[in-house]
Amino acid sequence: MSRTGESYLESLDDGREVWIDGARVDNVASHAAFRNSARTIGRLYDMQQAPSHRDILTYEVAETGERAHRAFQIPRSHDDLVGRRKAIKLWSEATFGYMGRTPDYKASMWAGFAAAPGVFGIHDGRDYGANVLAQYRHLRDGDLFQSHAIVNPMIDKRKPGNEQADPFIMLGVVEERDDGIVVRGTKTVATGAVLGHEIQVGTIEPLGREDDDYALAFTVPLNTPGVKIIARRSYERDATSVYDYPFSTCFDENDATIIFEDVLVPWEKVFVYRDVRRSYLQWWDTPGFVFMCAQGATRLWTKLEFLTGLALKIAKMNGSYALPPVRMALGKLLAEVHGFRSLVLAAEANFEVYDETGVVQPNRAITFAGRALGPSLYVSFVSQIRELCGGALIQLPASYRDMVDETEGELIRRYVRSPGGSSDQRVQLFKLAWDVLGSEFGSRHEHYERFYLGAPYAFLPTLLSEGHPEVCETLVDAALESYSIEDAMKEAADGEVQLRLPTDERARRVGAVEGPGVVSGTTKKSPVRDRQLPMWG
Repeated sequence: MSRTGESYLESLDDGREVWIDGARVDNVASHAAFRNSARTIGRLYDMQQAPSHRDILTYEVAETGERAHRAFQIPRSHDDLVGRRKAIKLWSEATFGYMGRTPDYKASMWAGFAAAPGVFGIHDGRDYGANVLAQYRHLRDGDLFQSHAIVNPMIDKRKPGNEQADPFIMLGVVEERDDGIVVRGTKTVATGAVLGHEIQVGTIEPLGREDDDYALAFTVPLNTPGVKIIARRSYERDATSVYDYPFSTCFDENDATIIFEDVLVPWEKVFVYRDVRRSYLQWWDTPGFVFMCAQGATRLWTKLEFLTGLALKIAKMNGSYALPPVRMALGKLLAEVHGFRSLVLAAEANFEVYDETGVVQPNRAITFAGRALGPSLYVSFVSQIRELCGGALIQLPASYRDMVDETEGELIRRYVRSPGGSSDQRVQLFKLAWDVLGSEFGSRHEHYERFYLGAPYAFLPTLLSEGHPEVCETLVDAALESYSIEDAMKEAADGEVQLRLPTDERARRVGAVEGPGVVSGTTKKSPVRDRQLPMWG
């Protein structure tokens, strides 16, 4: 059943062990470092109850008759994909794209995992695929907010985990028991973990051949004994006011280090156990990661729309909107927004049928192209808008108190002016611009967009396997086959030149018949046993 904001906030007072600034947090929902962001998540939950949003954000689960967020829906048609995207877009617009790990992020992943439980398999008498399905229903029916921790801490990359100075810096298995496994170690960059109900643990990077003890995937509630959350500095708490830092105040989802000190994980919450291969393939042989990337792309599309709107407002405020170079810059931003939007829509329209069950997923090649292009696009937007702002971005009153002081406020309104608006409007607009472009919150977002789906050395080469490079090469092959030395000799003799155009069969091979449910030049992904893994250490 879809959750309310009130029940969400109440659920955060569960005894979890959160630390910040050398002190333990009593209640996340009321603590100055997290309360505003928690309330933002609560408002997202409340949107599900609003009559105007209910059918966009939720769907009726056939097996229960209850409603759940559309991100949990396992899509079986293009319409289902569109419905998921509209729900994600609505939530994204509620935070202007500035909360990346809202509950629909991991809900999307679990829909992908539940679509392919066979990837997790049955081993040593334990049905891990059944565990995946049970966990999916648990999250869906409880409308739970799950975050994840899938990044290993910095270690000596030249050595496997068991040869590190401390073999349990990386999270690994300490003990196997009848009732579950005991794990110890840490995961980093757990964005939004402080605000969630549960933490999903795994490893997205390839592990070494000898790293079986670290090849795990499981989930536990955040108040599980032995789970410790160390939060980074809170931009929300340190923001002086909502006027001076409007987004820092409300959208700081925080990032944390998660430490597991001999934590018992019940067997039913384990999905991969001491299996290096499946630890990696859970991301690539299910639609899970594709759904996560599609959610991220929809959110980034919204974020780029917001930044473009900000640029337009700034140009009009400064009176530079009519200048040809400024109009060119604004036109470029709009072109790039619509280009990225087109990637999201094209991935849906050219969907792929995952398997014989009829599950569909966004086109993998287009989705991963968006994953590759997004980071540099966001960085470019930030840079271009900074240039539009110039020095005005930093020459601002210290706080709203300057504006309301009788003497100082009069001076500001007399001397700080813009052709496109009042002094108050100018200061408000540029305060917003500074918060998203130059503040600590804004700098964090630039870094987040660069790396939240992996480093470039990891995600760019992915296109060599997922981006259908053979289609591009086939076009070159067709060109090379269209002429020869013999043709040159004939040209010399007859004085005529004529390339041989690709045949119908060649045209089909290069993608002329591509469309919904069809993958150009390829077949369905190989089963787990056949897929090639990246080079292991």
